[in-house]
Amino acid sequence: MKKIFLHILICMCLIPIVSAATETDVEDNVSTKYSPALQRLYVAMQAGPHEIETTAPTGELRGWGFEGFDGLLYKFFEKREFVTEQPYALLEYACGTGRWSANAVLQAEMDGVSLNVKTFDPFMQPEHAEYYNQAWSRYVLDNGSSHGSLLVSQGWLKDAQLAATDKFNGMLVRDAIHLFSDEQVVELFQLGAALTDENGSIVVRGTPPFATMLWSPKVQIFLITQGLTPPNFGEILFNESNYKAYTEMAAQNIPGVIGQMNTKSVCLPAIRNAAEANGWWLQAIQVGTTVMTHKKPLTEEELYTFVSTQVQKYKPKPEEFNLDYVPEDPGIILRFKKTPSARPTETE
Repeated sequence: MKKIFLHILICMCLIPIVSAATETDVEDNVSTKYSPALQRLYVAMQAGPHEIETTAPTGELRGWGFEGFDGLLYKFFEKREFVTEQPYALLEYACGTGRWSANAVLQAEMDGVSLNVKTFDPFMQPEHAEYYNQAWSRYVLDNGSSHGSLLVSQGWLKDAQLAATDKFNGMLVRDAIHLFSDEQVVELFQLGAALTDENGSIVVRGTPPFATMLWSPKVQIFLITQGLTPPNFGEILFNESNYKAYTEMAAQNIPGVIGQMNTKSVCLPAIRNAAEANGWWLQAIQVGTTVMTHKKPLTEEELYTFVSTQVQKYKPKPEEFNLDYVPEDPGIILRFKKTPSARPTETE
């Protein structure tokens, strides 16, 4: 029971960090090197809508964005995926408001990259899809032509499969909070195999790890006063049985949004193992701004070692450790590759 209380406290400390969407100030002027139509599109994409209701009318938790990670995610795709002169087709799932996809297409347009994005979220608010689709359509009409395309829709991953007419180069699960069961993780990689081309990628951006919350002075004080022993890093993110115990017990004790946050997540090894069992291999891991890539499938041990080592770099310095200290959570990005014919052998 002590661990249950600890996890609940961690979740309560986490809530202020979670935002409905990444908020960006609207810039008054865009460089004059861009067309007036593109300048208007830029303003429209930054203007919103930002707000998203916490839960859907059905009571399901909607997708959330985590502040500061969207730019890193675009750079990840720009360096590792958008590297061909051919148009790139991306399917984004669990997109929240759809704002990341809209801004990705905008950035690609500004860079002269042909990016075609279709995005789905099961609990999207219809007004968000309407807003971004209309903003893009107005740009295309005003500009006369465009490098790419954008379609924001409400729906599940199965709906994306039914609507697909061509193969995607890659898939993105931007808010892994939607992968709230092992079965849905398996479904992601199984459907992904059918939706992507032979060199396809699936990129999963994990929600911020709870581990850094253990460095909060308020959490430390709570532990001391309650005589609690904090769980180690591996128990939180890498020990599958303990992770499930945390999430299930916390959900039972704190129903509602916080409880759903706990049930709608899976530990990192579960994602890697489901991918491997369904014909995908872990090729790259990024924590914060640091990336590890490999020509051979990355093992669970390599995943643990790299992520835990990188997260430890965010531990506060002694001079930072005071009651005002707010833990910094690095984003975690996992890139899986398909290409069975090109999969390395043990001798390579």
